[in-house]
Amino acid sequence: MNNQREIYQALLDGEALVNNSGIYLTLENSTRICIEDPRQWRICNEWEMHPAEWSIINTGEIGRCATKEITKAQKFGMKYHTREAAERARDEMKEANLLRYWVSVIDPDWKADWNNEAQEKSYISYDNTRNKYVINYNTYLKRISTVYMSEKAATKICEALNDGELTLN
Repeated sequence: MNNQREIYQALLDGEALVNNSGIYLTLENSTRICIEDPRQWRICNEWEMHPAEWSIINTGEIGRCATKEITKAQKFGMKYHTREAAERARDEMKEANLLRYWVSVIDPDWKADWNNEAQEKSYISYDNTRNKYVINYNTYLKRISTVYMSEKAATKICEALNDGELTLN
């Protein structure tokens, strides 16, 4: 950025700025920061992390963070900009973690081999039209954040979920 006018216009346009020290500047906090050298600031790449203040702690509780820095917790996916986003993430993590746990109990040695297209990788979905859990299969397309398992584990877990013997919340 060459001058203060560009900086303030970028802030008014809703952009976030970052300086060489990694300090983020938004319209909300710009009144407290003095911009002495505009050349030290640049508009953030839209994929850069911005400090978040709501954190999921190890018990699944949501709390406000004292620090405004990007931390390991945020990079791990446990820190969010709103309480609601943190709660949604926590609930999705809990569901996936419980599935992973039950897979490890039922079939602890099974591991997805993505180089083997003959190996079916099962996963469980909820079918809203039939109001029940169903088993799906995949052989080569790895979906992000899907919990894969053997058919044996998927069958047992799916039956237990549909019978109400097991819940994921």
